[in-house]
Amino acid sequence: MQHYKIDTFLKMLCWLIGIYVLLFNDLYAQPLPHSHAHNDYEHDEPLFRALENGFLSLEADVFAKGGRLKVSHVNFFLVLKPTLTELYLEPLNDIIKENGGQVYAGYPDPVVLMIDIKQDGETTYDLLKQALTPYKDLLTTYRNDSVISGALEINLSGHCPLALLKEEKERWATADLSIEKGLDSNLSHHLVKRVSSPYRKYFKWRGMGTQPIAEKNKLDSLVALAHAQQKQIRFYAAPNNKKVWTTLLDAGVDWINVNKLKSFNAFMHNRMKH
Repeated sequence: MQHYKIDTFLKMLCWLIGIYVLLFNDLYAQPLPHSHAHNDYEHDEPLFRALENGFLSLEADVFAKGGRLKVSHVNFFLVLKPTLTELYLEPLNDIIKENGGQVYAGYPDPVVLMIDIKQDGETTYDLLKQALTPYKDLLTTYRNDSVISGALEINLSGHCPLALLKEEKERWATADLSIEKGLDSNLSHHLVKRVSSPYRKYFKWRGMGTQPIAEKNKLDSLVALAHAQQKQIRFYAAPNNKKVWTTLLDAGVDWINVNKLKSFNAFMHNRMKH
């Protein structure tokens, strides 16, 4: 029990330090277009590491455990893991309040919180709605085909309960489906906002030499199809290097899946200068 109290205190201390750094360091206020922070769980203080590097799309893997949403990539020792509220929702709420209703001061568009539901989609979604309710004024809301923009956008991946989302007349979330399932013209972009699949499913090129023309054509085709349906596209587990990042951005890929946050920050700042 004593160990648990110390651990909780340290987490709260890191949270407070992180908020202080974000609010009082102007270097952290420049958002990077197309930036998706993948595998946040691999970083200490994942929310703050993403925000201090200007990321506009954040990812949290969650499991339902004991009536709460635990942030973890694996279903082990969940009782020791922080909740979605502790690690993301409450800190984001504080940041948004301090920044006048925005995650990044002076940046009017929503920041995306992608929630990767690891199992039990319907149960997890029910708990998620409960967790989001205290923060509903911050959230982008979807009513049929109308959108009321908020400081945060919720996007559901993994075991996304698409059928439940379809039934709701008003909701706080959109779906992220695989490219194969999501690029269906019968699925509105207000419902399926993003499509994502593993990079290796379509491409073998990893940044050495020139991208094969057949792969370039495939990339261009997938991006064009997604954009024709007003959907955003992402390739996860893509190589984290400048050549691949450049190729994806030049092709019009909406979200670049990044594990090396600082490297991408430097890359994008250099790219935006030219």
